[in-house]
Amino acid sequence: MPDQFLACNAALYPTRIALESQGRAFSFGALEVAVQKLAGVLGPLKKQAPRLVAIDFEDSLYHWIVFLALARLSLPCCTLPPEAEGITEESLSALAPDFIITERRKKQETQAHEYLVLGAEWFKKVFQAQTPTSFDENISTDFDISEDRPFYVGLAGASVGGNQPVILNRRKVREVMSRLLWMDSVLIEGGARPIFVSTVHPSSLTGFLSLCSAFSSGLQVRFHDPANPAQAFVGAGPFVAILTPAHVAIVLESLEPLSSPHPNITLILGGGRASDRLLERCYAHFTPNVRLVYATDETGPIAMITGNKRIAPEHVGPILPWAQVKAVGENGEILPAGQTGEIWLKVTDGILSYQALNGRKDSYSGANARYFQNGWFLSGDRGKIILQNGIKTLWIEGRADDLVTLGGGKFDLAKIDLVLSEDPNVQEAGSFIYTDGDGRERLSCAVVAKEGCELDFKSLSMLFHGLYPGLPPLPIFRIKRLPRDSFGMVERHLLIKNAKGRIPQNLGGEA
Repeated sequence: MPDQFLACNAALYPTRIALESQGRAFSFGALEVAVQKLAGVLGPLKKQAPRLVAIDFEDSLYHWIVFLALARLSLPCCTLPPEAEGITEESLSALAPDFIITERRKKQETQAHEYLVLGAEWFKKVFQAQTPTSFDENISTDFDISEDRPFYVGLAGASVGGNQPVILNRRKVREVMSRLLWMDSVLIEGGARPIFVSTVHPSSLTGFLSLCSAFSSGLQVRFHDPANPAQAFVGAGPFVAILTPAHVAIVLESLEPLSSPHPNITLILGGGRASDRLLERCYAHFTPNVRLVYATDETGPIAMITGNKRIAPEHVGPILPWAQVKAVGENGEILPAGQTGEIWLKVTDGILSYQALNGRKDSYSGANARYFQNGWFLSGDRGKIILQNGIKTLWIEGRADDLVTLGGGKFDLAKIDLVLSEDPNVQEAGSFIYTDGDGRERLSCAVVAKEGCELDFKSLSMLFHGLYPGLPPLPIFRIKRLPRDSFGMVERHLLIKNAKGRIPQNLGGEA
């Protein structure tokens, strides 16, 4: 799909900028020529019929050129998460690619994969990023298109924990992109075409599909510098930006306190929920134009609302026309409007299961049984549906797995995080349930201190005791950062995994 749109856009707008990254840019015409050349170079790879080819580039321009060339050859491909996230090994196991195309040799290359290294110097020798005046009619643009064969394998599961592979064919990509293109038309205001900025990595389905939609619609896509995302908004704009709450916080930190809001920026804030304080900071220092979108990797966008129409942080907006939503009780009953339960989601031509191309169908049977039932995706979110003027609106109150049972009682992990974060020395907190050496379930919490601040563990313990006085003292320890998914949600399963064996037995400590 994106490769087909590239050919179309190159014919219609050859000089329009398609991709830009830190001072380098490709027009649609130049990008089409580059993709044709690279597809010709990679042609012999097609004869080997690899089941899956992984792309592993820090350079975003090279990443997308390689992806488009593989798509042009109809070779199923995927994107590995950045090494900084520490889940590359887990992702490799889930995706099980035959080939890995990368920009540099890895320190630990496994014999399970074949590597093809294409560095910056190699790209310079193969093509020049120059805008052509005409196309070479001798270069074949014949597409080997199959609607049903695997096209792209993305990683989902931000809602449920872990990396779960999902196979997309061209038909499914087109279905999702049509919804995103409709959203683009609603979100883009004014006559000028905006520059699209995204911080969601393409290894996730959300990051991949949102960028494909913007690129295919003819928008200029600007890749951000992860160390300085605010740099992506230099220039006149206008801009449309998809940012996670975590990246918004980084942008705001680099802008405050001297900056003023920019009316030429439309911010699409992923995750649906955002604190009032975060929105206030956006309005004061970034942009007055904020849209909040509730989505999952498995279903795409479900609800959307503008920041100034939101009633409360839990209010994520009207349910979009292609989505079905229901709140389900503990016994599987559908709850009436206004009652809180687990949110189940369903979209036309939606993802029906996690699956991989490696033939190990049983690898995801547990996750599939838990999160997919009769076409419905069990999101793991806890919320309710409220009718407002005859329109169904969705409210998300937390995670279903934030409600944990301990000693016969139910306790809200999100509420513990919020209470501990009220301490003036705490940047953020993430609580979780773990099993100790005796097989008993226990509660613990990791906290991140504000820069230059010291933690008072006794004070934190008193805050916890005020919330749940019946529970024993909470083992609290300090870490440098909390693991969060692409929507800014705390990944509690990673907290458990990374803190195993290091949770302090006393009140405070370091892990």
